[in-house]
Amino acid sequence: MADAKVGYRATPGTCTGNSTATDSVIELTTDGGATWTNVNPTDLRIRSVEKLIVVDDSHVDLLATYGASCTESAISTFTQGEFWQAYPNRTAALK
Repeated sequence: MADAKVGYRATPGTCTGNSTATDSVIELTTDGGATWTNVNPTDLRIRSVEKLIVVDDSHVDLLATYGASCTESAISTFTQGEFWQAYPNRTAALK
């Protein structure tokens, strides 16, 4: 949790197979966990999440795999999950 109201969680997901049903699901709460909203990116298929680091209420870093080839990368949002970006050069720092 970033604070008493804002928090993030993710299912682990897997790179096995091609079905999106096994992809990680990333969620945000802004009411202390009473409700959760899916904040998965629409333009970046996150297959599995190894690590989720909440920096503050808007900034989250993931160590995750994404895309058809399950590329491992740091993936971050600075907008409460509205937009996500892969940062391959930061991957080692999150391990």
